[in-house]
Amino acid sequence: MATGSPRPLLYLYNREYLLSRGGWRDLNYAEDNELWARVGFDYYFPIVFGMPIKIVGTVLLGREASRYFQGITGFAKRTLRISLDSIRGFGLKPIDLVKLYDKSRLALAFPAYIIASLQGVYRYDEFLNNYELNFYNSLKKLKDPVKEIKADERYVVFAKPYKLAYHIGVSWIDRRLTAIGLRPYKCRQMDREESIVGVRSLNALEAINDYLHFNLFEAQSCRPLEASEER
Repeated sequence: MATGSPRPLLYLYNREYLLSRGGWRDLNYAEDNELWARVGFDYYFPIVFGMPIKIVGTVLLGREASRYFQGITGFAKRTLRISLDSIRGFGLKPIDLVKLYDKSRLALAFPAYIIASLQGVYRYDEFLNNYELNFYNSLKKLKDPVKEIKADERYVVFAKPYKLAYHIGVSWIDRRLTAIGLRPYKCRQMDREESIVGVRSLNALEAINDYLHFNLFEAQSCRPLEASEER
């Protein structure tokens, strides 16, 4: 906030500025991504600053979400609302549905898209959906947290799914991470998906896993990004 900017960081906005840009949309899901894509931010620090909530329970809705509905009818209504709001808040087009969903889920995704398009889909870039746009902007506005705010380098990490990174441009991402002193790796997560991970040292992955209690990345699976691409 010392910068005097009304939108210094992702997640952090001046109230009056936020309201002048339309405030929050009436979305139950993806409202944060829609807001970041619409309002923007000035700086992005790749650092672990909080412990995420581990979702348990059903595949679609975690146990903590059960306070929002009662019974099967309530569950069905909320599941539909989340499906519609995901499309609207992430600004998805039919091509995004094809990229994101497998064949079994596409049968449900396209009817949901028709309803969502009638309600209004919020999208702020011709080529990128809102999630991709926020990822792209975070890389454009990347700052070294060790240099700027004296952050502990053990908790400096930039990580995004490889599929998303590949769509944006792997070589460009490599250059952006390297520019602030991060070493780009291609790592396998515990769920077997691959991510591009930028850290100063692979020892940071162990500290991050211990802190989050999630075991997000297998350090032994990480390869330098450039070497992985050559393969």
